[in-house]
Amino acid sequence: MIESRVSGEKRNLTVTAAAIEKVISIGIPGAAVRVEDVRGDGVYYAADICSGTFLGRTLLEQHRIVHEVLAGLVFDTSSQVLQITTRTQ
Repeated sequence: MIESRVSGEKRNLTVTAAAIEKVISIGIPGAAVRVEDVRGDGVYYAADICSGTFLGRTLLEQHRIVHEVLAGLVFDTSSQVLQITTRTQ
């Protein structure tokens, strides 16, 4: 069961590329989000997020925003990896 900090809703979501993409899209409205399962094994994901929200913010601040949005997702930290790329254009 996953509780989204954005909506407060509890839902049954499997941590997949689509689930990660949906949570980021809801948490950062207007962002262009692309998440892929890099190796196709459900272990290594890469997220590319483009948003005006990041304007004027340091890379660390940008990544903190993304991590805050994803805080409700339960990753298996022993075997799942999420590479995050943030940009404004």
